[in-house]
Amino acid sequence: MALTGELRIGLFVVARLAAKHGIRVTLRESAYGGVRAVVLLPTSLLATDKPAVAPEPAAEPPVPAPVPHQHPLPPLPTRVRQDSIAPQLRDEPQRPADTGRVERSGAALAAFQRGTAQARSEADAANAGHG
Repeated sequence: MALTGELRIGLFVVARLAAKHGIRVTLRESAYGGVRAVVLLPTSLLATDKPAVAPEPAAEPPVPAPVPHQHPLPPLPTRVRQDSIAPQLRDEPQRPADTGRVERSGAALAAFQRGTAQARSEADAANAGHG
């Protein structure tokens, strides 16, 4: 099997491993625009109440056997960051701020502050006249 730029190559491996170990994998649409995987593990694969027995440590780590020389293999596919994520969830580079919008917002805030200051001073003057 030749490696391609196809991202679905991993699903074949998932399907084979799931079948081998009795695992059920279901792919569903994600609320965030991607794919959600639901994995159901059989109880036989889960830990039991029995404590695990640790293996005896080896005196020296085993030396790996030499691999016979084979013809060169193509490189593995590389992951492209955020390639399979929904466009609206991608980290986009920061765009320069819309200065017109900022100026309008600043002018509106200044007008609001002037209005509230004027209302306070009118209320203070009205209260000073009654007391």
